[in-house]
Amino acid sequence: MRASAQKKVKSLEQQLESEHEERIHFVREKHDLENKIMTLQDLASRSADEEQARKQNLITVAREAVQS
Repeated sequence: MRASAQKKVKSLEQQLESEHEERIHFVREKHDLENKIMTLQDLASRSADEEQARKQNLITVAREAVQS
């Protein structure tokens, strides 16, 4: 009976270790994905700002052309 309990404990310890490693993997993957999302949001924001600046520049050029 004692050997059976020891085997059960060993099995549960291995399962716990495996689940811990899996959790660590998922946490790292989550952080990687969060970083990618932040990078893409920053890129999209800069692109929008650049687009707005281009539009403003075109408006300024068009006004200067009309005034000339």
